[in-house]
Amino acid sequence: MGILSSFLLILVVERIIPIRTIVCKSQFGPCSDFLNSALASIQTTTLKETKRAVRNFLDRQIGVFDYQIKFSLPDKLEIDVIERKGIAAIRQKDGKYLIFDSKGKIYALVDKTALPVIETAEGLQYEENLNLGEEVSFALVFSASLLEKLYELYAVKKGYFENDTLKVSLPNGIEVYFPSSGDISYLLGSLRLILSGLNHFQEDSKIENGGRIRSIDLRYQNPVVR
Repeated sequence: MGILSSFLLILVVERIIPIRTIVCKSQFGPCSDFLNSALASIQTTTLKETKRAVRNFLDRQIGVFDYQIKFSLPDKLEIDVIERKGIAAIRQKDGKYLIFDSKGKIYALVDKTALPVIETAEGLQYEENLNLGEEVSFALVFSASLLEKLYELYAVKKGYFENDTLKVSLPNGIEVYFPSSGDISYLLGSLRLILSGLNHFQEDSKIENGGRIRSIDLRYQNPVVR
């Protein structure tokens, strides 16, 4: 059978094979409830028409980074989705949260979130004109990446971003100021070194006791401890 004949056969088969089941998987396991519910509502007909409907839907989803559609005998369509992974949320004035990924893409607006949250010092939204599908600034992505690591290391859940500075409060009450660019590993290493030094050399400044140290400023070449 020639190449042209094989191609024509595939076209014919796609028009007659019925699809009765759509299964969606992501890199995290099952797809989100939203995707599963929306895909389940698609009216399944032939393989060709169902694939077209699925593509039309997924192409419009900001939260979907990429996807692949596969047919599985006898009547199943399998969809492998790469969903965007949020690194932080921006709190809006109305109390809702904009979620964005490591590329800065805003892909969701939610009422609550388990992600680290960024606010301005006044507790207002970072910008007035942020919308779904848009991208936040590099400075905010950098600060969010820092906050993500601080959450893992010190359970810091919230940061305040203002004037290109990220300010966080450690569980012991010490406030730490970070720049909006640089080497994240270096900044976190500097913080660990300073905190370790405070524990080791200054009994009255031990982390677990709060101590007399009130702030650590890492925005300068030589960190400032007050």
